[in-house]
Amino acid sequence: MPTAACYVRVSTEHQRENYSIAEQTDRLTAFCAAKDITIGRIYTDGGYSGGTLRRPALQDMLSHLPEYDVVIVYKLDRLSRSQKDTLLLIEDYFLAKQVDFISVCENFDTSTPLGRAMIGMLSVFAQLEKEQITERFTMGRLARAKNGYYHGGPTAPTGYDYRDGRLIVNESEAAQVRELFERFRQGHSVCDCQRYMQAHYTTKYGNWKSDTLIRNVLQNEVYIGKVKFQNQTYPGCHTPIIPESLFYEVQEIFRKRRESLAKKQAAAQDPRLPARHPFVPRTLLSGLLYCGKCGARFYGGHGNYSCSGKIHGRDRKDAHCVGTIHGSKHFCRSGKAPVSDKSGPDSSRCQNKKWKITLLDACVIDALCKIPFEKLHTEGSSAPPAPQQSSATDAPSAGADLRRLLTQPPLSGQRACLALLVDRIYVEDEEITILLRDIF
Repeated sequence: MPTAACYVRVSTEHQRENYSIAEQTDRLTAFCAAKDITIGRIYTDGGYSGGTLRRPALQDMLSHLPEYDVVIVYKLDRLSRSQKDTLLLIEDYFLAKQVDFISVCENFDTSTPLGRAMIGMLSVFAQLEKEQITERFTMGRLARAKNGYYHGGPTAPTGYDYRDGRLIVNESEAAQVRELFERFRQGHSVCDCQRYMQAHYTTKYGNWKSDTLIRNVLQNEVYIGKVKFQNQTYPGCHTPIIPESLFYEVQEIFRKRRESLAKKQAAAQDPRLPARHPFVPRTLLSGLLYCGKCGARFYGGHGNYSCSGKIHGRDRKDAHCVGTIHGSKHFCRSGKAPVSDKSGPDSSRCQNKKWKITLLDACVIDALCKIPFEKLHTEGSSAPPAPQQSSATDAPSAGADLRRLLTQPPLSGQRACLALLVDRIYVEDEEITILLRDIF
């Protein structure tokens, strides 16, 4: 007797609870008993659409096809509602592995040419029915949106509850939303608003945990009594939480901030570049700074120079330690850097101090302008003295000229001048070590 794999499917949980699966199973069992077919296994997909092949039981059955002689379904649309997928399953899976296919209701199978032709025709109508269902469903959602009903389902936006298909104002959360809009209008940033809301309030979904949540609330038109469907906005039937004037004032603030950011980015880059380049340095000392504790690079961002080892948890044992140099500021010729062998309470994370960008830039410029370059030139390879021992009168003209080159825009010119003099700079808490290039 042939061995059969029986496949059963329903599209929704509602159908499953109403015993559609049991009914299909009973009929397939009776059919196999009448035809003397042995049922190897019944594969069941409960609550999966026929418009896709991503169904667990179907994929399981396809992986075990060589074990069966025939695949049996109660109705063709139980296998698939897509003409393409139906023909794919029959031709590339069933027939390719010499497995017949039988549909009980349509009373045909693929063991005959007529059966294969009929399956192709019926799969067209199965796909047509699916597309008509989708069209009717979309029309219903569109009509619902035009009538002002919210389309987010039971997950209502913060400030509302979802009851009987409608949005009802949650007064506690609505007060939070109003305060958020007011704070943003007063000039607070999205990040500031997020920290404030997280510290003071919670909603039915928890606390205000991200900047994205704050931004989504501030830009959601549902709070002025509108609903959106397929990128179209319609008047809603729910009660607004904030006035339209406040909402559009907030959107104008967002627009101005985007424009301001774009202008700053354009002004920060080299004017010779035709467009913004993501790797154009934004700080004077970028690429020259290194950590004197762990050897990692210092990077500039958010107003500070910080050790990258502090952020990424760089292991201090990976640093190239070449000794420790004591003192407040050091000027060395090009060569290896001083790297501290100190260890803090957490040796796996660097604890080096952050420096304000403007402060560290000023310290380095001041130190360079006080270096007696004439003495460096005459002394050859000997180490230069510390800046505390040098006088501003050693090279007043050279120092003044150097300060002008290092402080006057553009930034690219300042960095080019600095790169001619400095090989790298090491920072260890309050200590700064400058390694000069060997050009003197």
